[in-house]
Amino acid sequence: MMMCYNKGMRKIVFFLQFGIVCALVLVSCQTGLDIGMMRAGEEGEYPVFVANALREASYTALVGVGTAQAESMYAAGQPKINAVFRARQEIFRQLNEIVLNLEMEDASEAFSHSSLADLEMININIDENRMVWCIVQLPRNACMQEISAATQKKLNTRDFDAALEKVIHEPVQIGSN
Repeated sequence: MMMCYNKGMRKIVFFLQFGIVCALVLVSCQTGLDIGMMRAGEEGEYPVFVANALREASYTALVGVGTAQAESMYAAGQPKINAVFRARQEIFRQLNEIVLNLEMEDASEAFSHSSLADLEMININIDENRMVWCIVQLPRNACMQEISAATQKKLNTRDFDAALEKVIHEPVQIGSN
């Protein structure tokens, strides 16, 4: 049975779907006020939600963490954008490191034109000190596609996995001011 919608009905369905997606995005980006702190190595104290988000990340994905200081708990719009930007920059740094581990030429210029379309947001939140934290991940297959596109070379899977493994097992660096 084929359903036929008129143009008005298609618009209504589109806006309904768009509204649902927007509502989900807004709910997922809300800041949490239930904030606890834990010791996380020599770097200092990190919020529990950061440690939990890092545990949620896939073990075969690159993880980027970015931070930015907000002026207040309720005015975190621009700092959230800055934190996302810094987390993405950390992913770009790791991708370039993989390229260098594969003994290819530096691809940082090529990565600057990349959109990282498959980048996944794990968590974005604000702590009690008004620091916005953004944790993102780029899955293994997306990493391989990004590097192939940037270097314009077909990658050997075994070599790629070895280079990815080196980068994944390094301590997570935090992109900040």
